[in-house]
Amino acid sequence: MWRGIYENRCGLFPPEIVKEIGSNDKDGYVVIKLAYAAIQQIKLAKPHSIKISAPGRDWIIAADDENEAKKWFVELVKQTYSATIKEKNERKVQKILHINREISKLVIYCQVSHFFPNITTEAKFQEMYSMSESKHEKLIERGLAHYNTEHLSRVYPAGMRFDSSNFLPIPMWNTGCHMVALNYQTPDLPMRLNQGKFLANGGCGYILKPKYLMDPNFDIGKLENVVGNFPINLKIEIIAGRHLYRCDQSKGICSPLVKIEIHGLGKDNETARTISINANALNPLWQQTFEFKINFPEMALLRLHVEDGDYVGGKMGPFIGQAVFPVDCLRGGYRSMPLLNESSEPQELSALLVHIEIEALKHQNAKVLSPHRRLQAGRTVKDPRGIIERGRSGSNTSIQNVSQEYSYSTRLQSPTSAIPPSPRLSIQSDIGSVNSTSSNSNPEKNEMSLLKKNRKILSSFLKMSST
Repeated sequence: MWRGIYENRCGLFPPEIVKEIGSNDKDGYVVIKLAYAAIQQIKLAKPHSIKISAPGRDWIIAADDENEAKKWFVELVKQTYSATIKEKNERKVQKILHINREISKLVIYCQVSHFFPNITTEAKFQEMYSMSESKHEKLIERGLAHYNTEHLSRVYPAGMRFDSSNFLPIPMWNTGCHMVALNYQTPDLPMRLNQGKFLANGGCGYILKPKYLMDPNFDIGKLENVVGNFPINLKIEIIAGRHLYRCDQSKGICSPLVKIEIHGLGKDNETARTISINANALNPLWQQTFEFKINFPEMALLRLHVEDGDYVGGKMGPFIGQAVFPVDCLRGGYRSMPLLNESSEPQELSALLVHIEIEALKHQNAKVLSPHRRLQAGRTVKDPRGIIERGRSGSNTSIQNVSQEYSYSTRLQSPTSAIPPSPRLSIQSDIGSVNSTSSNSNPEKNEMSLLKKNRKILSSFLKMSST
């Protein structure tokens, strides 16, 4: 579609009925460069004419009367004088600073600036301070986190990384740095964490920081004083897997094990691992549960790394598959987590069956049914309001009335699949059943129904792995 004018009305028109007006057309508009131009009034066949002698070409324009011609002439003289002065000044700056003006016009996003920790509002919005990874740690003590609440900053790899390796971007994100540059050609751990973190917000490459990182009083050395976080207790059960093979399948059947890692702010860095299932890569069964206390889930990442526990030597290594997810994007219940290769590309059929349960540490025995809504409150376009429900021996009392609520889904889904239409968050302490919140429910029946559902889910997952 083209934007054009028809009968003094502007609108969009199909290209087949649009005529592009060039500079030679009598109805077209032409841009005249007035710098170093000469303006003079002349007498031709048409009265009230003005000649503009611009570099490379002359232009003649005519007014309707003498008064209008005088106004045009005076205004053209003023504009020509200011354009000439501006052109001379730009050439002087270009000559002194050795700046190519044409190339500089292509840089339209950010302007390089120096780091001044005491600057608050004096700096311009387009200014950005760039630092190497080695300088980042030194600037933390000088107030880098406070600087990042008002201005942009970028961190890039050190020049000594001749092998294009990467640094861990977690410390830079924890201090509020806006852009962390990595070598995309190297598929190492930092690159996998980077790709996993930016799965949030639809994978658009832009994520809003939590509120406490925008607080001027935020001090990374005194995290106990942070206000606005939502501490959780993450329970993840590694149930089973399917098609867990190394790239070099000719080396025999592998014995897979799973490493669970938490990467985050402060003490939110933990690692656990399952046992190794001997000689079963088709459908190994673990059924092991791990718990992680996460104080800042808004900044934490969950990483699952599958490798061969019996691997010895060789070039390919014990790697089988991996997956990284933002903790604030996880959903509770039974989830089928697809595994990626070393370059974060999908692997055919490889997946883990896990069960995720999230509890709020500020509310004893309170289960978060929709953590995405609570952990991303204020950073999503949808309603971030949270609903808290408690249940004790058959009685439920709600803090806020809701018209609709939802709980865990038992379908096999992606751990970061789409959020249900109802933007509600529930926290409950009913341990007997995953789906039931009824005050008249029987705990024994609920437990039996839950076990039956678990068996159905596991059997369907293993059937998929054997086909």
